[in-house]
Amino acid sequence: MLTLETAMKQLLAMACAAGIALAWAAPARADLKPVVVPPKPVHHHHHFGGSSNHWPVWVIMGCATGVVVAAVAVNASQNRQLTAGEAWTCGLGALFAQPVAPMAVPVRASY
Repeated sequence: MLTLETAMKQLLAMACAAGIALAWAAPARADLKPVVVPPKPVHHHHHFGGSSNHWPVWVIMGCATGVVVAAVAVNASQNRQLTAGEAWTCGLGALFAQPVAPMAVPVRASY
């Protein structure tokens, strides 16, 4: 019986093999000539982040930095890893939340 993990690995392997086979079997046309695209002119009046279309880069980098800083802070202060919820908030949940109490391990009685 296949487990879900084994089935996913087999599906990924089959997809990779099919992609490699298609790329290898694709006909190479010798009559095609390379297309030369001239480079875009460089505008020096915009620096990185100076235009409004660079905000996603700053958001992504800020979130990643927040997660790393929160992980280091939580590890140093509470000796634990971030929870998923704390990481989903870009680390703000860990930095501004109350410390998490360690969970009690249930004791099983042996009969």
